[in-house]
Amino acid sequence: MLLLPHAIIGATIATSIANPLVALPLAFLFHFLSDLFPHWNPHISEEMKEHHRLLTKTKIIIFIDALASLIVGSLLALR
Repeated sequence: MLLLPHAIIGATIATSIANPLVALPLAFLFHFLSDLFPHWNPHISEEMKEHHRLLTKTKIIIFIDALASLIVGSLLALR
């Protein structure tokens, strides 16, 4: 699954709710609620079974997703 949707949801909750005792459990709950909606999965286990390694395309997608999540999450947190 992509990290970016989770990072945006968590960071939005954290910046919208000042009380960490409310924001943290709410962000935790929304992490699982967001998993109910389909979002792309790189099918890592299937690639490992079939190719015994991750394909370059998958590695690039994972890297870009992680980098975008870090940047967006940081920008939202700094805001």
